[in-house]
Amino acid sequence: LNQSVGRSMTSVVNNSNIVKQVTFPLELLPLKSLINPIMFMLVSLGFIVLYAGWITQGGILGVYALGIPLLLLLSVVTFAGLALLLSAVQVFTRDTKEFVQMFLQIGLFIHPILYLPEQVPEAVRTLIYFSPFTYFIYCWQDILFYGEIHRYWAWCAAIGFAAIIFMIGSRLFMGAKAHFGDFL
Repeated sequence: LNQSVGRSMTSVVNNSNIVKQVTFPLELLPLKSLINPIMFMLVSLGFIVLYAGWITQGGILGVYALGIPLLLLLSVVTFAGLALLLSAVQVFTRDTKEFVQMFLQIGLFIHPILYLPEQVPEAVRTLIYFSPFTYFIYCWQDILFYGEIHRYWAWCAAIGFAAIIFMIGSRLFMGAKAHFGDFL
């Protein structure tokens, strides 16, 4: 997430000479910047699948064969929506990158990546569920660690959030791209 957001956010601003051309499809700039991080993610997942297949003697591969492609699709849709949204906002407010990078650093400790939500005090636990990324993390944990779907509600929320983030990002980008040349 950190790589994809960081690269895509400045993709429009860094290519201002292309933005001012009339016939270039500007949507390709933030989406193109997602290719490298997604390829890195695929290679990393390949190692995880090989290791888990070796440890479980192939027992987990059926779950991985169904779950990982679905999660990759959800991730790509979410990353594309975020890339479009944040690259459009970055054109108009140049400090967006610093704010988002700060949020991503804090997000490592806010989201249930390094700990289980049950280990957090009850008063703070509700904050974890305000972030849509919590539900994506739960889905990845279900497939990679548990080998089955434990949290159906997280899957429903992740699918809903992926669709919402993509729709908001693409609509904002499409509506704002006509004004990019004025701000660059």
